[in-house]
Formats: sequence, C-alpha cells, structure tokens
Amino acid sequence: MIKSKYEIKLSRAQITRLENIIKDPKSRPREITRAKIILYSNRGSSAPKSVPEIKELLKTTSTTINTVKREFNELGLDGAIYRKKRETPPVEPKITLDVERKILALLRKKVPQGHRKWTLRLLAQTAQETGIIDSISHTAIANLLKKKGRTING
Repeated sequence: MIKSKYEIKLSRAQITRLENIIKDPKSRPREITRAKIILYSNRGSSAPKSVPEIKELLKTTSTTINTVKREFNELGLDGAIYRKKRETPPVEPKITLDVERKILALLRKKVPQGHRKWTLRLLAQTAQETGIIDSISHTAIANLLKKKGRTING
C-alpha cells in the first residue's frame, strides 16, 4: 500500500463530531461524503482504508479523497468539510428596479430629434446621457425589455 502524503489521526472528539455530521439529516451530501472520507482515512482506527477502498466505498474520485485529506491537514476539520465563506460580497446588480422604471419611461417619451424610432442602441445611449445609469449595453436593454414583456415600439 502506498503511503499517503497527508496522514489523518483523529481524536475521540473529532470522531464523534464526524459521526454526528453523517447522522444529521440537515447535513449536505458533500459534507457527509467528506466526513466519511476523513473517518475512513483515520490512521488511529484499527483498520484505516486505502484511497482505492474509499474510492470504491463512496463512489468518488481519488482526487476528491486526496483534496479532503490535504484540506484536513492544512485547514482543520471545518475547513475540510464545509465550504469556505465568500471573501468578497456578490456584486450588486447594476440595473435596479428604479433604473428599469426610468428606462421603460424613456419608451413613452418622444423619440429624440433626428431619429424616427427608438432602437436598443438609442435607448442605451439616452439612458447614459440622461444620467439614468453610468453605462449599459444595448443587449442589457434588450434583456430588460424581454423580461418585462415589452417591445421597443409598442
């Protein structure tokens, strides 16, 4: 048997915690699989399992098993089982409800001089020029109109 680069030796408290994660109906499948990988890899148990054995038991890949072992050694129990919290907040949508209303209101206004009808590009340009939004593409305008069930001239 090939010796793994990352060894796992669990305390009794860690074993109990992993068993609780596995039994908890609120645990996600990913968390349960990772907890089982750690338990099966425990060198402190009477019969630790090899990567091919764990792979067969859990129907997972060697890469996943080795990743979980590495994360356990580098990040600890929680780092190996649970997803990492996002470091940056999600980007707020550029087109808010207020912006949507103002763009749709442009359709009710008279077409600017020199133009026969509203076009997607003209709407985008006018929205920027009037300060409704700092930048917007004609495709974003098209998506907005489609979402709202509107057409340019109707």
